[in-house]
Amino acid sequence: MASQRKEHQEDARLRVLQILVSDTQMTSWAIAQKVGVSNDTAYYLLISLIEKGFVKYANFKKSSQKLEYIY
Repeated sequence: MASQRKEHQEDARLRVLQILVSDTQMTSWAIAQKVGVSNDTAYYLLISLIEKGFVKYANFKKSSQKLEYIY
């Protein structure tokens, strides 16, 4: 069961990476809609990709609206 969950998470991370390759300015909400997961799950996936060094985020410190930063 745990290995199946891990496989599902890896598949979701791959889908997030594919989405970000096509559009680097997507919000976590838009990614969640495309992947078919909750916004919290999309945020978790993005953070895990950032921590692994696959994704960098920008424009957070400069933004007046912190909710609209880019991955």
